[in-house]
Amino acid sequence: LSEAEIFDPASATFSVVGSMTSGRSEHAAVKLADGKVLIAGGRTAVGLTNTTEVFDPTTGTFSSGPAMGVARAGHSATLFADGRIFIAGGDANGTAEVLSSSLNGSTVLGSMSGARSMHSAALMQDGRVLIVGGRDGNGNALNTGEIYGAGFSMIAKTLKLARVRPHLRVLFDGKVQIIGGNNDGSMEI
Repeated sequence: LSEAEIFDPASATFSVVGSMTSGRSEHAAVKLADGKVLIAGGRTAVGLTNTTEVFDPTTGTFSSGPAMGVARAGHSATLFADGRIFIAGGDANGTAEVLSSSLNGSTVLGSMSGARSMHSAALMQDGRVLIVGGRDGNGNALNTGEIYGAGFSMIAKTLKLARVRPHLRVLFDGKVQIIGGNNDGSMEI
């Protein structure tokens, strides 16, 4: 679908806003510092895409954004404190890149330990990004995680369970809750 909607929590209603330039699924969305929303990659009618769009909530319209270096679907997008956007996974090689805060280009960062999609990522208090769970290149659910800081490094322990698209919440003490992403309704820290 290319249609977009906004949910108003005060009235518990949805309203249709402008449409994206192309329908997409398995994309990533991240709210930018100026309140706009970057929609990145995903699957279109013709396959994976490296295109991005920017939604402006003041006008309810979408405009073209920068192309990513790699077509991706099922990837994560994490906003750094300085406005840059960290995009990881969703491709056959597990690559990552950073889109500039001005949205005028991207820089390739290298690769994770392997292909990873449908994972979750969270910006930790120290500025690094925790990436956990997801699916590998063969579609198997993952119980691994890694951290991006100056480069990629695997976390020392594996998750108790394989998790696909868990919810991550950074706690006040810096620990990260990893919630759901499997059928048993569990969480871990």
